[in-house]
Amino acid sequence: MRLHFKHIFGTQVPDWGIVGFTSAQPAATALKQYAPGEIILLAIPQVPEPDFGAPDDLHGKIIGCCTLLRWDNPARHIANPERAKERPEVIARWSTAAPIEKFWRLADPLPYASIPGLAPRVQTHGALVTLDIQVLSDWYKSADWLPEPVYQSDAVKEAINRTHNRPG
Repeated sequence: MRLHFKHIFGTQVPDWGIVGFTSAQPAATALKQYAPGEIILLAIPQVPEPDFGAPDDLHGKIIGCCTLLRWDNPARHIANPERAKERPEVIARWSTAAPIEKFWRLADPLPYASIPGLAPRVQTHGALVTLDIQVLSDWYKSADWLPEPVYQSDAVKEAINRTHNRPG
């Protein structure tokens, strides 16, 4: 199994229910390199853009991880509608998305610069980057991951039911 990395700009990912992508790497493109069940490490950039709500003490740190459902859609169709209404600029910026299947928060967020070789590979904000799991294997296995519930829109729940209720 491969491990992936993606910058995010806020800490309320499970409440949004999605991982958003920009036009530079739409969700459909990112999902071509992602297989079901693979883990995506989620981190706040070292220098995040202003006004997206990440506390200063989390800049440059891995805060959690998730698995995605391989179903790209406009973010406005699958994000938590309350969050989208509160923060329309987020939906405008990350126009396509994939629903989160499961989310785990890292009990002790880790500066990704402390992992040898990782920082140079993950300079592009917003892009999904596939990593060498050997470099991260020991840390990933020993980290304290805390599961959190994930918001799933009605559209996402319907898609899950259609997928899981098919024969074969």
